Amino acid sequence: MKKILKRKKGSITDIPFIMAGIFSVAIIALLVTVLLNNFNNNIQDMDIFNDGSKDASASMASDFPEVMDGGVIFIFFGMVFVSLILASLVPMHPIFLPFYLLEYILLIWLGAGISNAYQQIIESPLLIVEAGQFTFTIFFFQYFPYFIGFLGAILAIVMYKVKGDSIF
Repeated sequence: MKKILKRKKGSITDIPFIMAGIFSVAIIALLVTVLLNNFNNNIQDMDIFNDGSKDASASMASDFPEVMDGGVIFIFFGMVFVSLILASLVPMHPIFLPFYLLEYILLIWLGAGISNAYQQIIESPLLIVEAGQFTFTIFFFQYFPYFIGFLGAILAIVMYKVKGDSIF
């Protein structure tokens, strides 16, 4: 077990996984919201269900977007926190900083592409009503390249610290 923990190191290569993970969670949450709303509409239209069942279905359909909206942000910052802790375990020589900066610029550009892709997805006529319920997520993806840029800058500071010793 100690060997496994020793090999866990963080670096800028964590950022693409964070970006893909958060984008996937946001899209899946949006699609599940669409399914829940369709399911709720069908439940509300059927007379065989009692009022308690209809209320429970309506409550689930209205509460899910709020929970997942905060969940997307929580998952992002959780992954960032773990990445920063793991990056503190990596002593890097400053000679590699130019390579880091090239990848950093590429990741900001990729973040802008993901931001634009999310914007086009939520503007789809099939998803626009449900997407409006995800206010934090929309704001987050609107400024996604800035979040990625800030994360990359903090990660560079943690990785290329003056002292080569980790905090652990």
